[in-house]
Amino acid sequence: MDYYVNSAHRLRLFFDTPNHLAVALVMVWGVCLYLLSFSEARKSGDAVTMTRSETVRFSCLLLIIVASIISLSATYSRSGMVAFLVVACVLWRSRDARHWIILSLIVWAFCLALMPEAGGRFADIEPLADKSIAHRFDVWRGTLAMSIEKPWTGFGARDFGNTLTNWHLPADGSYAGYSTAVNTPLTILGFQGYPVLFVYLWGWMLLLIAGLRGLCRGVACNAPGSNRASQATPLRVNSESGWNKAIAACFIIQLAFLIGSFFAYLHQSRILHAVLLASIGGTILFHLKNTHAWNACFRRWCLTSATVSAVICGLLAVAGFWIFAEGYELHGFPLDAHGKSTGQGWVLTPKKPCGNRLVWFVPHGSVRNHAQQLCRPLAKQGWEVVMLEAGSGELITTEVAFAFLHGSPSFANNIDRCVVGGIGDDGLAALALVSKLSQQEAGKCGAVLVNIDSYWPFEELNPQNTIKTTNGPLVLAYEASNAHNIKSAETLADFGNNLGKQVVLLPLNASGERATLSELRKDYFESHLPPVKQIPSNQSNPQMTQMDTDSNRVPQRGAKKEVFPFVYLVPFCGHSVWFYLCPSVSSVDNILFNPWFKN
Repeated sequence: MDYYVNSAHRLRLFFDTPNHLAVALVMVWGVCLYLLSFSEARKSGDAVTMTRSETVRFSCLLLIIVASIISLSATYSRSGMVAFLVVACVLWRSRDARHWIILSLIVWAFCLALMPEAGGRFADIEPLADKSIAHRFDVWRGTLAMSIEKPWTGFGARDFGNTLTNWHLPADGSYAGYSTAVNTPLTILGFQGYPVLFVYLWGWMLLLIAGLRGLCRGVACNAPGSNRASQATPLRVNSESGWNKAIAACFIIQLAFLIGSFFAYLHQSRILHAVLLASIGGTILFHLKNTHAWNACFRRWCLTSATVSAVICGLLAVAGFWIFAEGYELHGFPLDAHGKSTGQGWVLTPKKPCGNRLVWFVPHGSVRNHAQQLCRPLAKQGWEVVMLEAGSGELITTEVAFAFLHGSPSFANNIDRCVVGGIGDDGLAALALVSKLSQQEAGKCGAVLVNIDSYWPFEELNPQNTIKTTNGPLVLAYEASNAHNIKSAETLADFGNNLGKQVVLLPLNASGERATLSELRKDYFESHLPPVKQIPSNQSNPQMTQMDTDSNRVPQRGAKKEVFPFVYLVPFCGHSVWFYLCPSVSSVDNILFNPWFKN
């Protein structure tokens, strides 16, 4: 897979992504620059002539440094550049390394001036406008929010990406899918939970302490005029200086990996993973040979490292619970444990319920669109949402859906309003469920059906059969630009009105699944939600509900409305009928009467 910045190709060679290559180049650059600072012929501040082999080694190191910076610029990786600058700041402590760092910066600036798109890539960085940065923030927020759901075990590598993409990324119209958190520590948290993250951070703290100690002692050994430096010849240092130099080289590799891991999941790269393990093994091996260093680092700093790691985990948990919380709890279950359906069910339980419940039927493989555009926003508003996803090539039967709902612990909660709905064929299954719930639950459920057909060959899902036993209000939504959907909705509405049912039409100015769901949420759930009351079938009057098509349509979002702060109680056929006025200013004929039947 190739990567581009506008029209400029990003270098990645045999690595998975340009960011992985950039981190590898920073590792090579840092180690070579550190060795180059040691290879300068110094002895008590006086120059010493180098041998031919030392000159060749010096030239090769210098060539590798320049080539690494040029290649790093060709990756267009901002995370690689951050790692480069951090490693350069750490190595700046060594005086012998400073002029090589300055040379590297000059080469980098020269490459940015010559390479196309490089200046805009690094100069014009707006976190809120840049999609690459904004998506990272969204993924990090989502990972912290979902970490509270399974704090001890995590979601595993297989389920993490789907859970993050479907349930914790904002509905911004992006179709990007993520298998990691684009951050190594947060990916570890999402995969395996807080205990593993604690151990991971604790290990990194010990590595950083050991590496910094070796780097500082190595710089002291290399300082001109020091006793340790005077005891060594150029490129042939004493045993303690060589030990510190090896530890420092391992530390540079680990530091570059750590900085790059904040912007990518680097353990995906087998090469980087192997290099990191080799550097960790080197750090441990060299410390085992030095008893004093082992006692000073791994024993003295163990408790401190564990404390710092625990504090970091605690802060992440607080951020996920208080700052980035979604406002609801997510629970997923198999739709049918007896094998009658391979579908999946999800229950979104709000922390501050508003008394409403939505049961939504979802086609197979469309959970993301339905969750982002409809179900998650309603759950954040206090709705209890139950999503029923059909298995591959299946339609959810009434028995399976009914059994799943009554098996859910939250279904026994008292609610004020229940709405069942779906799109297309799944809307037919939703209407069949409403028919059964109307009988079992005393008619407390209404239905919102989108783009359904007026006839179905199977009796169980035929809307002309299931609509007969529904007692709640029915909303037939359809795409206003689709003639077939319009005709089907009007035909079914006429059929329902002739039966004395409360049926209204809702045209949606949208096309496509995502846009239709978004418009449905805005035009119906957030703008006009008819109250749901029981309509006894033995007291319905067909003549009263036979209204013209325009009066049956729900006012569209954005239309100017004149709100009347009262309702009318009118005696009709021996019953009291409430009429709630919600007229549009365009015409008196557009007044919509939503009857609440009352004994």
